[in-house]
Amino acid sequence: MASILEIARKVVSEISIDDFETLIALQAPESDILELKSDLPTPDKASGWRSSRSLHPKESRSLAKEIVAFANTSGGRIYVGIGETSDHPKRASSLGEPLPDLANLVERLRDAFSAVIAPSVPQLQVVGVTTNATSNEGYIVVDVPKTLLAPHGLRNPLECYWRRDSTCKPMEMADLHNAFWEARTGRERISEELNLGRRKFSNYAQEQEGLSYRFTAVSEVALDMPKLAKDLREGRIAPHSMSGPAAGVADFPLWSLHEWKFRAFGTERFKENSRRSTGNTRDRWRIEQTGIIELLGSITSGQDADGSVIVDAYDFCATAAHLIHLADYISQYTSQRAGRWILEGEFRSKNDKDFLTLPDNPHRHEKFDLSRGARFLPIAIDLEDSTAETFRTIEDRIFETFGIECPDAARQPYSPPRGLL
Repeated sequence: MASILEIARKVVSEISIDDFETLIALQAPESDILELKSDLPTPDKASGWRSSRSLHPKESRSLAKEIVAFANTSGGRIYVGIGETSDHPKRASSLGEPLPDLANLVERLRDAFSAVIAPSVPQLQVVGVTTNATSNEGYIVVDVPKTLLAPHGLRNPLECYWRRDSTCKPMEMADLHNAFWEARTGRERISEELNLGRRKFSNYAQEQEGLSYRFTAVSEVALDMPKLAKDLREGRIAPHSMSGPAAGVADFPLWSLHEWKFRAFGTERFKENSRRSTGNTRDRWRIEQTGIIELLGSITSGQDADGSVIVDAYDFCATAAHLIHLADYISQYTSQRAGRWILEGEFRSKNDKDFLTLPDNPHRHEKFDLSRGARFLPIAIDLEDSTAETFRTIEDRIFETFGIECPDAARQPYSPPRGLL
C-alpha cells in the first residue's frame, strides 16, 4: 500500500481509484496541502451537476476558493469524492457517490475556474478518476501549484484566500502585501540565479580551451533540502544499477558519488575525462539545497591540430534533460511542491570554427562559429509533463541555438538514467 506522501508526490494524471481507497484506508488528514470533499457543494434545493448536468455557480466557486487558497500558499490537491470525519483535522473516512458524466464535468470545471480566478493559476490541473476502465462515472482531483503570480483571487465579488493548516481563510490587507512581496522576491531569486550563472560562465569560458557550455535549472519555488548534500556526499542515494546513459556531453553526476564535495548551501562535483570520440571533457556539477542545479563544462579536441571540436547537438539535449531528470529525482528530499523548473543554457568557443553533426546524417558535419557565444532563453518546465514532451521542448530550443532544424524523422528519444527511480 502506498503512503500518503507517495500519493501526494504522484503525477496527478496517474492518480487512480486505488489511491482514493488508500487515502481512506490510511485515514489521511486534511492539511495545508490536502483538501477533501465528499461531493460538489450544491445549495439546498438547487439544481446542480448530479441532477441537471449543469454546474451551479456555487459548485465551481466553492472549489475555486480552495484553489486560490492553495495557490496563494504552498500549492496542494483537492479530492472530490472522499468523505470526512467531523473531528479536527478532518480525516478521510469513506468513498462518496460517483459523479456522472465525468469527462464533461472536468471540462466544465476547467472553464469555470478560468472564468472566475484572476489571475489564472498556471499549470492548474483538473483530472477525472473513473471508478473503472469502462465507466464515465467517478471522482475529481484538482492539482494546484504554488505560483509566482500570487495573490490570486475570485472575481465578482473580488475575494482572496489562503491556506492555514487545514483551513481556507480570507486574506487581509497585510496578507496581500506579503503575497505580493513573496511573488516578487521569488521572481527576483530566479533572475539573480540565472544572472549569477551567466557571470560564472563568462569567467569559466575564458579559462577553458575549446568549446564551453552551461546549463542552469532553478526551481520556481525556493526549496529546503538540508539532507541532500549529506546523502550525496555519503553515497546514500547510489543507484541500483551503475549503467548510465550513453548520450550526453557530461557523465550523469550520480554515477560517481564519492567525488561530491561540500559547498555552502549544497554540494559540488568536478570530473575530467578523455574520450577518443569527443576529445577531452571537463564538467562541474553544482546542486544547492534551495533548488538549483548547474553544470559548467568544456570540450577540447584530442585530434585536430587547430583545436576544433565535433559535437552532436543531441548530446547537449540529453545532458540538459539530465538536469531536469535530476530535479525530479531530488524532489523526494522536500515536502514542498517545487512547481516548475526554469532551464537556461549557453555555449561559447575559443575556436574559430567547430563542427556540428547533422541530425539527419550523422556522417556529415556542418561548420559553425560560437566564438561570440550563444544562449537560449529560459524554458519553464513542469515536472509533471511527459518525458517526451519535455525533451522535445529542450531539443527545439537547443537546435535553434545552433541555428539548425531537427526533422521529426531524425529526433531521438531521451533515455533517462536507469536504476534511480
